[in-house]
Amino acid sequence: MEKEIKTEVLYTPKNLIYLLAFIFGGFFLSVCLIELIEPPTPIRIFIIVIAVSIVIIPLLFIKKVNRLFTNPVLINLNNSSVTINIFHKSGEIKKQYNYKWTEIRSYRISFRDDKYTELKIYKTNGKSKNWVLIEHKTLEEAIKTESILKTFNSFVKDINEKTVNENIYWNIGFLNSKTGIIVLYSLTIFFLIEIAIHIILSPESSYASLIVAISFIIQLWIQRNNEKKLDKEIVNL
Repeated sequence: MEKEIKTEVLYTPKNLIYLLAFIFGGFFLSVCLIELIEPPTPIRIFIIVIAVSIVIIPLLFIKKVNRLFTNPVLINLNNSSVTINIFHKSGEIKKQYNYKWTEIRSYRISFRDDKYTELKIYKTNGKSKNWVLIEHKTLEEAIKTESILKTFNSFVKDINEKTVNENIYWNIGFLNSKTGIIVLYSLTIFFLIEIAIHIILSPESSYASLIVAISFIIQLWIQRNNEKKLDKEIVNL
């Protein structure tokens, strides 16, 4: 059995990571400055505008930025191995990854809000590697149609049926692991206590930093719910 998947990969360089760090770092720094300035002042309004602009403006062009860092990719799966070839736009091979199935301990495929598919392979030696693949499918679409998720999962099932040693298993999301659940509940309790203290001791001060913290926690719970849904769907594939 052999299968080839042609798509594109988001080949993220370090400078894009630095850009994201600048965006969010600048935003949180602005929030801290807002907290230090008593309202209402023109400089406070100016800082708020700058903070919002730092986050929103880059996001308006994020798809165009991503296109600069995409490369063609060919994924080949057969009974003995999985090979991922990343090409330059000129057609020459840029990077090749080859894994024998016996070298893979586990794997995970997740779906981002921008319809990108993230494949992560965990090797038996403890190392791991992930790729952001541009498939333009949600979890529901990937389950109903031919997709990276269904193809990869089908090969893993076939390999596991023929293997007498350790099977390759599906790696559950971090927020659904024991460690992730402890971290999530701890953060939630911590911020609830922080909110209560803020209301009791400083009811008239700004709530900007608390709003950011609450938004962050809500996003984590939404992500946990999405991971849990994905994990359940994999069992039924």
